[in-house]
Amino acid sequence: MAALRLVHFGAAVVITGEFAFLLCVARPALQESGQTAGAWFELCNRMMRVVAWSLALVLVSGTLWFFVQAAAMSDASVAGAFERETLLAVLMETLFGRVWIVRLAIAAALGAALFLLRPASRPRETVLLGLCAALASSLLASLAWVGHAAAEQGVTRIVHLCADIAHLLAAGAWLGGLPALVFVLAWPASVGRLQFAALATRRFSTIGMTSVGTLLLTGAVNAWYTLGSVPALFGTGYGRLLCAKLALFAAMVTLAGVNRLRLTPQLSPTAQESAQRAFTRLRRNAIAETVLGLAVLGIVGALGVTVPALHAQPAWPFSHTLDWDAFSASRKIFLPALVVVSAASVVFAVGVLTRRREIVAGGIAAAAVVVLTLIWRFAVPSFPTTYFESPVQYNAASVARGAPLYAEHCAVCHGRYGNGDGPLADSLAKRPPNLTDSLSRRREGDLLWSIGHGIPGTLMPGFGDSIGEERLWDLLNFMRAQANVDAGRRMDEFVEPWRPVTAPDFTFQIGRGSQQSLAQQRGRNIVLLVFYSLPQSIPRLRALSDVVPRFDRLGVQVIAVPMKEADTVPRNASGIDANMAAEPDLSLTAAYAMFTRTIADIDPPLAPYHVEFLIDRQGYLRARSMLPGKESRWTSMSELLRQVVLLNEEKSRPPAPRRHGH
Repeated sequence: MAALRLVHFGAAVVITGEFAFLLCVARPALQESGQTAGAWFELCNRMMRVVAWSLALVLVSGTLWFFVQAAAMSDASVAGAFERETLLAVLMETLFGRVWIVRLAIAAALGAALFLLRPASRPRETVLLGLCAALASSLLASLAWVGHAAAEQGVTRIVHLCADIAHLLAAGAWLGGLPALVFVLAWPASVGRLQFAALATRRFSTIGMTSVGTLLLTGAVNAWYTLGSVPALFGTGYGRLLCAKLALFAAMVTLAGVNRLRLTPQLSPTAQESAQRAFTRLRRNAIAETVLGLAVLGIVGALGVTVPALHAQPAWPFSHTLDWDAFSASRKIFLPALVVVSAASVVFAVGVLTRRREIVAGGIAAAAVVVLTLIWRFAVPSFPTTYFESPVQYNAASVARGAPLYAEHCAVCHGRYGNGDGPLADSLAKRPPNLTDSLSRRREGDLLWSIGHGIPGTLMPGFGDSIGEERLWDLLNFMRAQANVDAGRRMDEFVEPWRPVTAPDFTFQIGRGSQQSLAQQRGRNIVLLVFYSLPQSIPRLRALSDVVPRFDRLGVQVIAVPMKEADTVPRNASGIDANMAAEPDLSLTAAYAMFTRTIADIDPPLAPYHVEFLIDRQGYLRARSMLPGKESRWTSMSELLRQVVLLNEEKSRPPAPRRHGH
């Protein structure tokens, strides 16, 4: 697939580049240098042959690409892709098939225009050349719909597709025109043709500069949508391919810069000997650019069949990384470093303007010292999983799965609540750390590595082999829940002050309605989450049912969940609103039972039989009422409604994080 994409992209790029060179470079340069019609005919004839062969490659490689893609989509062999049902399904029911039909029609139209172009008269030739150029550009631009951008949705899809189209056309104008430039640079044999080649080189250099700027801008946009982060650039296959592409692109730009700044000014008709040497070097550099461009297209072919870095876990390849949080918070170092780098930039600019190498070197050295100092100051040890992000959502089901893992493998040293006070803690040479502090200070990928592989120099073993990565994420979610429980121990029946206690997500179903989640309530409803027991909670459930209309007006979704499956309220229960009675969920009950800890009672002697939580629109736990215990202030419904009003009057905050943060 990658090889077919290379051939197809390369042929389409050459077609676009040949027409761009012919119309924007060759024709104006021939007219300005006073060349004869014979020179135009020779040049045009040669380029049309290249276009014809390239179009044939487009058709052959495109057809093979279609059958290979059809086989992949239908999970069949390439031979199986020739079956009529498979072909019709791929052609008519997939975006790839519909795009392939459009591109085949464009290629056929381009072939017809080329056939008409050969005997055309001068005025008609201009129109046909313009038509061919438009068709060639359309053929190349349509490749954007077979890339990663086509999988996006909404405005993101439009922006990404536009960036891809501009990227392809810029590559066509620059890279596709290089073979034509090589031919022109080998062509001059007289003063007139020498002048034409010089003019063509200058014009192509201008096109190249514009294309490079477009490639950089659109490449940055594409990287935003496919890369996601700096670690992904080094830690994923997609990112490493992109690094190789950038390195080759930088080499091409360097050669183009040498051509523009050093060799092109030497193309003077009055000094034919030096001009001829410059032509020779220009041609050699143009050939090198073409070879590098071909390698870039090979990488583009591979990128198209590689999972974008945004959707892959970056395996960090280095033993250290930068602590960006410490870097951004350290103003005492950052500001002096910025001053030194600014001064170094000024020194560098002065050296360039005065053409004094020692000043240029001094500016570069000063900036390098600052950069290396910052790297040394903020470098911290890292692991392959440092930049992993949990694929397992922080929800009640995951927390419930992690609870027995923690009890079996961690509690004996770290204690029931992660405070480092387990039964074996005192017998260890180094007391286990408080896990709440570790969660707040370390990346979740670092924590995953430590739990999975152990910590050198301590007695903590690695549990990766015995538990498995997915269950390790559940264990981390349980530890995150413990940290939130610890932050919410002071929570009572008043919503103030605000504390960042993230409520674990959960799904619920009321009656025969569709399944919903807590995350879906964000930005829409305040949630009153009620855990009840029968028969003790019946009076409270009836009291809540009486004010459901007022809850609706205040934007409150009441979700009542039984603590035991056997305690589920019948849907026809007298005085209880069936629209708030959710189906039982033991994992939800177990996860939220953790949040009954208080600052006064770490281990309540009597588990509550009725608990209510107020969860704000951002997904934070804000207030709590439990029975038994002291008489709840929410017994008076007016007090509960007052707390809801206070939540409605609060300023909007950022939503609760859905993954671990540090």
